[in-house]
Amino acid sequence: MKINFDADNHIYYTDAGEIIPGVSEILRSCDGFWVPQSEPHRQDGHKKHSILYDYNEYGDMFVPANSDDAWIVEKWKEVKKQYGFEIVNCEKAVYHPELGYAGTYDVLCRQGDALVLIDFKTGQGVNNDYAALQLWAYAEAYDNHAKKQIKKRKKDDFDLIYGAAVLVINPKVNKQGWRLKELPDKRESFKRLLWEFKRGVIPFEGLKNKYSDMPF
Repeated sequence: MKINFDADNHIYYTDAGEIIPGVSEILRSCDGFWVPQSEPHRQDGHKKHSILYDYNEYGDMFVPANSDDAWIVEKWKEVKKQYGFEIVNCEKAVYHPELGYAGTYDVLCRQGDALVLIDFKTGQGVNNDYAALQLWAYAEAYDNHAKKQIKKRKKDDFDLIYGAAVLVINPKVNKQGWRLKELPDKRESFKRLLWEFKRGVIPFEGLKNKYSDMPF
C-alpha cells in the first residue's frame, strides 16, 4: 500500500484517505519525550536540514557556498570519511502497514555491508531515548518491507538495518563540532508505546478530527 505525505501539515495518509500516525506524532504524545522548540529554533533547524538534504541528494553543486550554514556539510563529510559511510538514500518515508504507522528518516548509509540509519540534530541537547525510539521505529518499518523483498528474492539478507545513530552537528558540542552517538535497539519499546497510543491513552481520534477537512 502506498503512503503519502502532506509536508505542510506533516500528515501521512493512504490513497484511500486514511490518516496514518507518524512516529514523531506518537512520541510527542508521550510525557517526557518532547520539549517544544521555539519558532526561531525550529526554522533554524529546518534550514540546516535542508542544506544537508541538498548535499546528500545532489552533491556539492547544490551547497550554498556563501551560506553561514555551509560548514555543516563539511562536518558531515568529516563524519562520513571517518566512519566510512556511503549514502544510500535520504529523506525517505517508511510505512508499516501491519502496525499502522509511518515516518521519514534523515539518511540511510552503508558502512561496509551494514546499513545504518542516521538522524541529524543541530541543537546542543539531544534526548537519546527519544532518538533511539524514533530511529528504531523507522528501522522496523524499513525492515518489514525489506523482509518481504528478501522473501521474493529481490533483496539480500544484509539489506536489513544493522544500526542507528544520532549525529549532533553544532560548534558548541566539542572542539570538532560534531558528536556521533550509537543508539541501542528500541524496536520493542516503541511497539509497546504504539500499543498504548492506539489503545487510546493518547486519543488518536483528536488527530483525525483535527485534520478532517484536509483534501484527501
